[in-house]
Amino acid sequence: MVDPFGRHLNTWTWPVKPPEDKTAELLAETSPEKPAVEETDQTITVKAGNLIFSFSKADGTIRQVTTGGKLIPLTKGPVFVNDGKILKQVTTRFEGNDLWVETLYENGDWTKWTVRGNGLLDLDLAYEPTDNCLFAGITFNFPEKNIAGMKWLGNGPYRVYKNRMKGTEFGVWEKVYNNTVTGESGFVYPEFKGYHSGIYWVKVLGKNVPDFKVYLHNKDIFFRMLTPQTPKYPRNTTIVYPTGDISFLHGISAIGTKFTDPPASGPQSFPYYFNPVKIHERKLNMKLTFDFR
Repeated sequence: MVDPFGRHLNTWTWPVKPPEDKTAELLAETSPEKPAVEETDQTITVKAGNLIFSFSKADGTIRQVTTGGKLIPLTKGPVFVNDGKILKQVTTRFEGNDLWVETLYENGDWTKWTVRGNGLLDLDLAYEPTDNCLFAGITFNFPEKNIAGMKWLGNGPYRVYKNRMKGTEFGVWEKVYNNTVTGESGFVYPEFKGYHSGIYWVKVLGKNVPDFKVYLHNKDIFFRMLTPQTPKYPRNTTIVYPTGDISFLHGISAIGTKFTDPPASGPQSFPYYFNPVKIHERKLNMKLTFDFR
C-alpha cells in the first residue's frame, strides 16, 4: 500500500493454505520400510535409516536423537506445561510399517510418537488444559549453547505476547541467535527469544550440532524459542514462561507495561479459561512432524 505520493505505507500478507494442507504437501512421501526397535527395562530404541531415537519407558518422552552418529540434544519432551497429570501407561506397537510409542494419562490425555521407516517422526497429542492458566501446550529441553538461529514460515520477524499480537507479517523469516533485552542490552533486533505466532514450519539452526525441522499440522500454534532474559528494571514487564527451552503452545503469556500488570490491560491479558472444552468433552489437539534427517 502506498500514499498519493507513491511512498510505501505498509504491506499485508495472508496465507492461502492452512498449516495442515501445506504440511501434507511438503511431506507427501511414503515409508515402505519398518524401523528397527529394541527395548530394555528403561528405554525404547528405534533405528530408521541413519537416525536413532531413544524414548523413556517411564513416561514416553524422547531421551536422545542421533543422525549419522551426531547427537541432536532435543530431550525431555513432550512435557505438558501445566503439571499435575498422572501417568497411566506407556506402550509400543507397530501399525503397518510405523512404530507407535503411546503414553496414556489417568484423565484420558495422551501422546503418541510415530516413527516411520524413512526417519520422519510424528507427534500427536490430545489434552485437557488447566483452567485459569497462563499458557497451554508442550515443551522440550534443548541447550541454549547449541542454538545458532532459527528459520520459519509464519508470522514474523518479531516475537509476540498474548496481548501484543499485532505488527508481524506472514512469510519466511530467519534470525540469528541474540540475547537482546529490549532497550537495555544487546541492541540486536528483532529479539531472538520468545513466542512466535502462526507457525507452519520452523528450522532450528544448530551450533556444533545438526539442524532439524518441525512441521505443524494445526492452525494457531505458537512456537516458543528459549526464555528471554529478565530486564534489569522489569517493573510489570516480567512474565512467566513455560519450563524447558522449546515449546509448542495453544496459549501464551501476556505482558504488562511500565505502569500496569497484565490483568489491568483488559480481557486480552487475562489467563486462559478452557471450560468450553470440558463442557463439550473435547480436548485440545496438536500434531507435529520432526525431520532430523
